[in-house]
Amino acid sequence: MARIANGDRKAFEELYNLYHRRMARFLTRLTHRFDLAEEVINDTFWVVWRKARDFRGDSQPSTWILGIAYRKARNALRSSARFAHQNLEAESLTLTSSEEPFRTEELRDWLEQLHAGMGVTTLLVTHDQEEALELAEHVVVMFDGRIAQSGPPGEVYDHPASPKVASFLGGANLLTAPVFSGRADFGAVEVPAPDSARDGELLQVFVRPHDLKLRRVRAKHPGLAVARIERVKRIGGYVRISLALPGGESLTVESPRSEIDELGVAAGEPVLVDLRAARPFAEHAPQ
Repeated sequence: MARIANGDRKAFEELYNLYHRRMARFLTRLTHRFDLAEEVINDTFWVVWRKARDFRGDSQPSTWILGIAYRKARNALRSSARFAHQNLEAESLTLTSSEEPFRTEELRDWLEQLHAGMGVTTLLVTHDQEEALELAEHVVVMFDGRIAQSGPPGEVYDHPASPKVASFLGGANLLTAPVFSGRADFGAVEVPAPDSARDGELLQVFVRPHDLKLRRVRAKHPGLAVARIERVKRIGGYVRISLALPGGESLTVESPRSEIDELGVAAGEPVLVDLRAARPFAEHAPQ
């Protein structure tokens, strides 16, 4: 890298030849558009040529180049998708296999495998939650330049340290109710409050849409609340259901389509909803 930083074109050519085949092999697995794959490779090495002086040696050159290639591939994916969408709207065209953009999931899979093979530590800064949770072994959530929580992705997702982290990661339903005698009452359901909660203060309860489970109303079930289905939207392999609790609170449920088909419910019907996966936070909890 030092030779390239000093303008050594021979060193740059050697680096290009070393990485070109590996990158081309991956990119052409994702798209039949060889021109798009070559564009990503060329853009990557143009940045390497111009920014070689910025390489400080804190990481392996391969890690640095890989990071540039990943960002360029993502940009190409988004630009290609926007261009295709505009063409479809303007000319009612149909995409052929030779016009397919990169698939983001395979891009992540390639990055993960390549990174594992190199055996080096990589820092990825991203606003894409799915990307962070899928790729990282250790996630750091930051707000306004401060660390709100860090840890393994599953731990941060399942056990958020604050209401802000809970609402930021993955989306969540929010319910609020006052605390009395260590519990908050949500209609027919009582949620235990944290030990630090004081009587009279509001308890914020977060529960993710996919953690809510529905049952038909056939008998009383302790710990389950009766709600009314307002809307049912089928989206591919899953179903999104909007519920209204007796107190006026709204909940969103996301379930596999097979589960909802087996349940056989429709808009306007009552259902039992399980809130036992809810994560409570006292009003004075750190944000």
